[in-house]
Amino acid sequence: MDAVRSILADVRARGDEAVRELTERFDGAAPTSVRVDRTEMEAALERIDPEVRAALVVAAESIRRHHEGQMRPPHRTEDAGLVVRSVSRPVDRAGCYAPGGRAAYPSTVLMTAVPARVAGVDQVVLCVPPGPDGSIVDVTLAA
Repeated sequence: MDAVRSILADVRARGDEAVRELTERFDGAAPTSVRVDRTEMEAALERIDPEVRAALVVAAESIRRHHEGQMRPPHRTEDAGLVVRSVSRPVDRAGCYAPGGRAAYPSTVLMTAVPARVAGVDQVVLCVPPGPDGSIVDVTLAA
């Protein structure tokens, strides 16, 4: 636990600089940035095989429908004069993690980010380790 506390303290203190150094230390990659902008994701979507892109769309829609079915309206019960209310509210931000580096796990991206969006989370952040060249696999970015 001390190692984790040390890493968290370093990232809190030094931000992206610490993340870049830790990525180099643990993943052997030296990315120039720790953020990917929307244009890079859209370009990755265009680069992947059309059949893979179609499969991602089908999977995302299936995951979306499933999680929409889990959404519950506000609920109120009363028992012996005691009123209990249950309300589901999304968190402001969600952090998702997809393993990566030398392999691609687009299903993990979909299985974590889509439910967060369905729940109404405003900001969804995905963390994925880069490959040895510092890049992220296109299919992961596309998902």
